[in-house]
Amino acid sequence: MPRIVLNKRWIRQSAYLLLALILSTITFTVVVRTLTLVSDSLYSVLPYTGGLALKDIQIRTCSKLGPCGASGWARIPKDLLLSSSWTSNVYLFHHSSEKLDSQVIVDLCVGERPQKVLDLVKMEGELTREQLHEAASSQGWKETSHGLWVKYGEYRKLDAVTGINILFGDDSVDPRLGWKKISVPLAVEGRYNAYVSYRQGPEVQIPPPVLKINPSGKFKILQVADMHFSTGYGECRDPFPVLLSKDAQSCQADPRTLEFVNKVLDAEKPDFVVLSGDQIFGEESYDSETSLFKAVKPFIDRAIPYAITLGNHDDEGSLSREQIMALSCSLPFSLASMGPAEVDGFGNYVLTVEAPKSTNPAVSLYFLDTHSYAQNQKVTPGYDWLKPNQLEFVSAQHNLLKHKIKKYTHIHMTMAFFHIPLPEYREVNGQQMVGTYKEGITAPNYNSGGRKALGDIGVSVVSVGHDHCNDYCALHEKEENRMWLCYGGGSGEGGYGGYGGTSRRVRVFDIDTQENSIQSWKRLENSPETVFDQQLLVSGGVAVPL
Repeated sequence: MPRIVLNKRWIRQSAYLLLALILSTITFTVVVRTLTLVSDSLYSVLPYTGGLALKDIQIRTCSKLGPCGASGWARIPKDLLLSSSWTSNVYLFHHSSEKLDSQVIVDLCVGERPQKVLDLVKMEGELTREQLHEAASSQGWKETSHGLWVKYGEYRKLDAVTGINILFGDDSVDPRLGWKKISVPLAVEGRYNAYVSYRQGPEVQIPPPVLKINPSGKFKILQVADMHFSTGYGECRDPFPVLLSKDAQSCQADPRTLEFVNKVLDAEKPDFVVLSGDQIFGEESYDSETSLFKAVKPFIDRAIPYAITLGNHDDEGSLSREQIMALSCSLPFSLASMGPAEVDGFGNYVLTVEAPKSTNPAVSLYFLDTHSYAQNQKVTPGYDWLKPNQLEFVSAQHNLLKHKIKKYTHIHMTMAFFHIPLPEYREVNGQQMVGTYKEGITAPNYNSGGRKALGDIGVSVVSVGHDHCNDYCALHEKEENRMWLCYGGGSGEGGYGGYGGTSRRVRVFDIDTQENSIQSWKRLENSPETVFDQQLLVSGGVAVPL
């Protein structure tokens, strides 16, 4: 067989061609992503809830290499394919107007032959597609594309569609008041089924909840830490007790977490809920809004007020920290706040619980953003820390409340909630402790003085999340004060467990203003009807040893 000798010039040209192909692929990828980001930045980061009546809707497929839009049309900033295509995106566009002298959208449905349309046309026998369209048109219905049907009619305040959104996954929900999720998905083949949610009529306004001590003198707080919700059902991670292989493969994290939380809510009936970070499992949240809606639905359904702080995973999905907190603040029964713009982070705020028979604050609750990873990992590796202006904010808020606190006839009590533990959580050796200490404490390596600042304003209990398999309360003693440093324990099946087996759990704080005390206990996912590790944290308004 003759020996084949390759010409050096041919080899060199082939190498150049291969290099050019690789560089072209990289350039194409960068250009596509840049164009997508630039295009998306022209639109609002959140779906349309503006209140104007919608006049038309379109679903369009857009090339990633060019602009996607049209004059007078707005776009819901969610690719219905969730970036599963390299070449195209699919968006829902809408057109609204303040002029109400022409037809507007008054209803929506989805499906090849939607029951809502069939019920209206009231024709017997099997209809051809042409007959269905003709009959539906006489009732104002029109099929657009991707299975979406639109009904047009005269503007009536309570009927006009004034908000529209896209949610993802068969377990998605829209817990907002007045919003309806259509149960049939759009005909789009993306990562997850895409569902339309919409609102008819004006936005449902409810006054912000007022936190108030019950007539009995008590107030119960449920802390739910590290829910780790995904887009879609979510994958169970380290479930405990350990499941058989076939059961583990079919274990759906988010429904299982919701079942646990719902059982605890029914058993405890808390007055207030604290979500202390990592509600959203960022890397599995292709649509963070979908994930957050699932997390808050149990509390909205029961009209329980709740607060939200952010963890290090919340902003690793489709929304930034600022966007997530803005969304959190807009939800029904939420008492979350963006916090001052000049203070580092999003979600630095204070809530007060009023006395039973006055507006004087009986309890102060401080919420802080503990950020994510430190900015300069070479200098200070690990997690970020509370910034000086956050601690100044805490002190300033306390000073503003002082004159009101003086009017309260009992002993005022103060607690704080955030996600990442203080460095003092590491000082557990020799301290009095109730609960389990299974995993290393991933607190910041730099101590910015958060514990001292909180102690200076009278905080007697701090509770965090982050380290899922720790659920202890440890008494941290300083000459000037004592402080209980607590973990809520991981509640979400979508987050890690392990460390010899860890059942998901939540923590309860029971405040008694007659006794000036705070007690705490926990509930487990595999036995939610039973409380355990019950302990007295505060008596006479101060942290007390065991």
